[in-house]
Amino acid sequence: MKKLYTLIILVSLINFVYAVDTNLTDTNTQENALTCMNQSLKIMQSMTEEKFNVQRLNDSINQAVSYYNSQELLMKNKNKYDFLTVIKYCEDIKKIKDLAISSRDDFFVLKKYYNSTIYSGVDTKDIDKTIKEIEDEFSSERYENVDPLITKAYGQIESAVSSYSRLNVAYKSTLGGSMRFIYSNRYLLIGIVIVIILFWVFFWKKAKIKIIKRKIEALELRKSTIRSLISKTQKDYFERGDLSEGNYNIRTKKFGELILDIERQIPLLNEELAKLKKKK
Repeated sequence: MKKLYTLIILVSLINFVYAVDTNLTDTNTQENALTCMNQSLKIMQSMTEEKFNVQRLNDSINQAVSYYNSQELLMKNKNKYDFLTVIKYCEDIKKIKDLAISSRDDFFVLKKYYNSTIYSGVDTKDIDKTIKEIEDEFSSERYENVDPLITKAYGQIESAVSSYSRLNVAYKSTLGGSMRFIYSNRYLLIGIVIVIILFWVFFWKKAKIKIIKRKIEALELRKSTIRSLISKTQKDYFERGDLSEGNYNIRTKKFGELILDIERQIPLLNEELAKLKKKK
């Protein structure tokens, strides 16, 4: 009988310790939820100061607050509740902030590259359309869609510049003349066409070499632009104190990745250029 009483007392103590531990865990989770909501409000304030649209953040914060209030009411009524979902809302808000800053910096670099690379005569219709799409996505806070569009824009810029270069080479390497001249010498048309074809077959390597050189120059210019942005970011952070540590780390990491990507492309183009020159 004595052993039975001892067992009952032990079970009661275990249940009591478990209840106390559960209560402490729940309290910690609630405190974490409150802390993260305050941090989310600071994030929204910071992004407002940096001229971002914050409707998406505001909606997420309102959802988090509403959910927190509902769980707090359940807790007071001793019903089942869960504050972890509030913390997940906060994590999503932080991801939106990081994505927004990264997208803005990437778009800034793209516009610098565009302005430095495009020159008079290049067809920019498709590029301008993509840039407008980026601006719309950015304005609507759909930052997830920005990076693929930026990649697309870089491809369009390189394609437009290459197409313009090929047209220029073709124009300079073929015989010009007016329609009247062609008509007057129509009997020589077959001979002229043959000469042009043979000339083009001979000249295509030179055209390709010129195109590759332009690509390398564009990449070097892009790398130089990014390095100047890194320098500005470092001054903003270390000298002026205008930049938070989080934003500094995000920018420098992204700029570093862009430079690494460029430095991977340049040796490949140089290798291709060397092969063409050797064959020539």
